[in-house]
Amino acid sequence: MAYRRISPPGGSADDYRYTQPILKKGRACVNCRRRKMKCDGVQPTCGSCLRTEKAEDCEYTTGSERSTSQRLEDEVHRLQARLRDLQMPTDSQQGIILQQPYAPGPVERHQVSLFREPPRHIAQQILDIFLAHASQFGFFLHPGRFKNSVVLPASVGHESRPAPSLLSTMYLFGIHLSQDPEIKRHEKTYFDLAIQHVAQDTSSTTTHPKHRLHVIQAEVLLTHYFFGNKRPVEGKYHSNAAYSLAIASGIHRMKTRNPPESTLPTTADDIEEGERVNAYWAIFCADNEWAGVFNCNPNIPSSATPTNIRLVTPMPREIEEYESGRYRCEMRDGHTLDDFLAGREAPGEPLSSQALHAKAAFLFERGRAFSRMLGMELSSRQRNDFGDNFHHIRNLALGLKSTSPPLDTWLRNPNIDAVRTAYVGITLLDAALIRLHGAAAAQGDDKARQQRVITAQEIINNAVRLASASWNFGFLNPIIGFAWREAFDVLFEELRNRHAAQSSWPARHSSSHSEDPFRRQLRKGVASFSIYSNSSSFIRGEVEEMTNSLQGGSPIFFG
Repeated sequence: MAYRRISPPGGSADDYRYTQPILKKGRACVNCRRRKMKCDGVQPTCGSCLRTEKAEDCEYTTGSERSTSQRLEDEVHRLQARLRDLQMPTDSQQGIILQQPYAPGPVERHQVSLFREPPRHIAQQILDIFLAHASQFGFFLHPGRFKNSVVLPASVGHESRPAPSLLSTMYLFGIHLSQDPEIKRHEKTYFDLAIQHVAQDTSSTTTHPKHRLHVIQAEVLLTHYFFGNKRPVEGKYHSNAAYSLAIASGIHRMKTRNPPESTLPTTADDIEEGERVNAYWAIFCADNEWAGVFNCNPNIPSSATPTNIRLVTPMPREIEEYESGRYRCEMRDGHTLDDFLAGREAPGEPLSSQALHAKAAFLFERGRAFSRMLGMELSSRQRNDFGDNFHHIRNLALGLKSTSPPLDTWLRNPNIDAVRTAYVGITLLDAALIRLHGAAAAQGDDKARQQRVITAQEIINNAVRLASASWNFGFLNPIIGFAWREAFDVLFEELRNRHAAQSSWPARHSSSHSEDPFRRQLRKGVASFSIYSNSSSFIRGEVEEMTNSLQGGSPIFFG
């Protein structure tokens, strides 16, 4: 086997060391080939995948064999093509058929009858764990009604109980969130059940009255499960599936309780109407959030879409608010995304934590899009359009921040789900502003650079304040890990710049040995973030990277 000779940094060609073996072409693992990283070829898991916490993605193929991730990517491309068909329908448009990417063939229908739930007392414990944190993972159904349907003594698949796909996904998520090792050891079992039942329920012709909505809910939960566990290809697959089902169901057209475009059964009351409204926005938030993280385009376009895809569903409310009857769709003209974008929202409706989250998710993704466009070559007309759109979105974000209740106001809300969602929304909005201020600073706006630093400090300070006041939300939407990292990177860069400037000063002007305020702020921030390291692998990974940066041995921190 051949070895490669390289010179050490600053060394001569005669000073060399040997590195890892050079693999023959095609011998690297699929994950390293895709990421263009060096691979040592060790099986079953190579060193590169182990170091970057990608062990579950490390696999080897031979000949023309396709890897699991390649098959999943094929499914993502197929679903995206299906979404394009939905956005540009033809007269002969057929119904949606989603395929199961995890198994070679169709799932047998008798498997539902073989689905054994946990013992009743364990099932109740899992359900309670799930419902305590479900709002952070896109759960849009009424918690009380859902809980009652789960504990009914009827068999799995009965129309009075959740659809099998949702029931098994609920158990999967509850087990995943549990801290009991005896419960957690069953996660793989319910993972397999959830994947099988979602595939089966998607193509089912059952008469279950909430079947389609329950499948959408299961897909949304799986979207969060995979993204939170740093498995973006599968997360994207389930996000695409949820969106496809939402468009086919007509929940994006909820201008009235039962719009003519709807393919769902007639709603029974205001709560069921609210569930459908919130279902669409749960998909919207996840789609925009993770598109912003992974620098890809969201499934859900915000404008210039065909009439049948155009979003007219009003902004979401807390699920309990729909019981009052004051938030029926036909009574909420002036409260759509288009109204927000055009600055013509109707007065008189207080901002809900759900609406704050939805608006922040949209602005977060837009900030990503503008940042990405900065390095592109644009025509004169494109530059003008870019400038107009950029300033409009930035002003929307600043306006939302100035008119939203501060965190202290939200903390007085007795609804813990609303408080958690509002905190995520506030943090995500600040992360959007960091990106937008950064784009303005890149174009020479010095004030925007200062605003970027101030906004990053606000994210850190909010987390520290919550920790100091003994607030512990338990589990948070994994997207918040990325927002925290955005703030950390801004302040870490500022700290490095300050140190570089100070190191050039004459010795008589050097500062004392007291801890730099920026460093102290970062240290307290990371300590506050670490409280939620158990929320998901994604948050844990972000916290570990920030911790490693602080402990990197730089003279900034050790002098």
